[in-house]
Amino acid sequence: MQPSEKKFYLLEDTIEIIKQIEKNLLLNQLDPRKELDFSDIETRKRVHLLIKNLDVLISAEGRDPRLLKLVTDVKGLQEFLKMLQKALEGSPEYAKWLKQQKVISTKKEVNAAIGRIVEGLEKWGDIAEEKVHSHQRGVAKNYYLRDLPSPESHDYFFVMVKELNPTQTKYLHPFDPGQLANQKSRPTGDLLKPDPTQPISGYRVFEKGDKAIYPGSGVRIIDGHHRTFEIYRRFLIGQISGDTLIMVKKSDAI
Repeated sequence: MQPSEKKFYLLEDTIEIIKQIEKNLLLNQLDPRKELDFSDIETRKRVHLLIKNLDVLISAEGRDPRLLKLVTDVKGLQEFLKMLQKALEGSPEYAKWLKQQKVISTKKEVNAAIGRIVEGLEKWGDIAEEKVHSHQRGVAKNYYLRDLPSPESHDYFFVMVKELNPTQTKYLHPFDPGQLANQKSRPTGDLLKPDPTQPISGYRVFEKGDKAIYPGSGVRIIDGHHRTFEIYRRFLIGQISGDTLIMVKKSDAI
């Protein structure tokens, strides 16, 4: 993967981020059996780490709109924890606020909110993993291509949008942020429509685990990589079906 390409792949990085956030949130739940002690370093540390992980989660929100469903709960919990942190750090104003709270009940509510967030993250993770790894199933790695049709012209072949993930599709040229931005402004129908003057071009290769009776599961894109990247991005956010076919002009291997 080219250095300039890596930062544009969002879902795969986000999956790893979310997994770590899930783990950290669960590890740093507050112990409802203990009274809230202003001098307890461990409690202050847990609150700080919870806030930090919620900050990361909110920053990851823009990577996939499906995370938006969690944001209200996340931001509400984060706001409460920041107030709790100020109280623990000795702010008289927030210490007074905290005394008005039922501490044991408060801890249980914090943990319940964390539980709801983690449950939502797990559901998001299941959907995300399905999108990234949907091609890796069956008696052969490329079994899913058994019924892949062929275009009328022998100069072209079809690629399913879900195949454009970085696990199996490699781009042979670096990405340019300006050109990615240009593709992002195009209508979806325009992106999917074959362009005879500037076609997407590339070739298939057989990967480990493929059977020769089906098309190779590896895709190499030589031209049109900004366009196919944007098509894949729209698949990730639910605007395009993963089974949508795009036409790729056959090109010799580089």
